[in-house]
Amino acid sequence: MTTDATQLQNRKAELTEVASERRFDRIVAICGATGGIGEALVDVYAVPGTKLLLAGRRTDVLARLKTKAEAKGAVVRTAAFDLRDRSALAAWCEEVARLGTDTLILGAGVSASVEGVRSEGVSGERDTLWLPEKNDDLLRELDVNATGNILAANAFVRALLSARREGGIPVKHVQIAFVASLAALTGLPGSPGYSASKAALRTYGEALRRLLRGKDVGVTVLFPGYVESDMSRRYQGSKP
Repeated sequence: MTTDATQLQNRKAELTEVASERRFDRIVAICGATGGIGEALVDVYAVPGTKLLLAGRRTDVLARLKTKAEAKGAVVRTAAFDLRDRSALAAWCEEVARLGTDTLILGAGVSASVEGVRSEGVSGERDTLWLPEKNDDLLRELDVNATGNILAANAFVRALLSARREGGIPVKHVQIAFVASLAALTGLPGSPGYSASKAALRTYGEALRRLLRGKDVGVTVLFPGYVESDMSRRYQGSKP
C-alpha cells in the first residue's frame, strides 16, 4: 500500500471514530483525574450518555475510577502518564480534541511546603527558621501546575481549531476549565512556589479566553480552597 493510501485510510478511520463519538450526550476529558478534585469530578460526570476520557499518573486509581464510573453507566477510556512527559501529554490532548470533547478539565497539580529548620538560640530556646520550598520541589510545582497544564490547553486548542478548519469535527461549544487555587489570588507564605504556579494558570486562562472569544470555546479558571486529599494532608501551613 502506498504512503498516500495509508494516510487516507488512517484519516478515514479517525473520522469514523469521531463520528461514533457523537452518539454521546457529552464527552468530558479530565487530566489529573487521580487527584482529590479529579476523582470527585469523575463521580459527578459519570452518568449514562457520557463518555469520560481520564488521564492521570496512578494506574491503580484510574482502574478503580473506570470500574466505578462504568457501573454508573458512563463509557470510560483511561490514559496513564506523568504531565512532565510532554510527548504523551500533547498526544492525549490532541486525541481528545479530535474525538469531540465538550469539556476539558485540567486539574493536575502537586504541592510542597516551606521548610522549617529547628535551631537553639543563645538563650537556649529553640527556634524555627522557615525557608522557601526546596529548589527541586519548586521546579516540580512549576513543571506540573503551570507549564504542564498550560501546554495541555495549548495543544488541545490548536488541535481543536485545526480539526474544525479541516471539517473533521463539528463546531459546537467547548469549555476548558483550569483548576487553579485560592493561592492564585493571594500568595500563601506556606508555599510561595505553589502560589506562583497557580497564578500562572490564572493569567494564561484569562488571556486564552480573550483569544478564543467568538470561537465557541469558553475558558474558566477555578479557585478552590483546600479540600480533603492526600496532597492537602501533606501540606504544612494554613489551609484557607
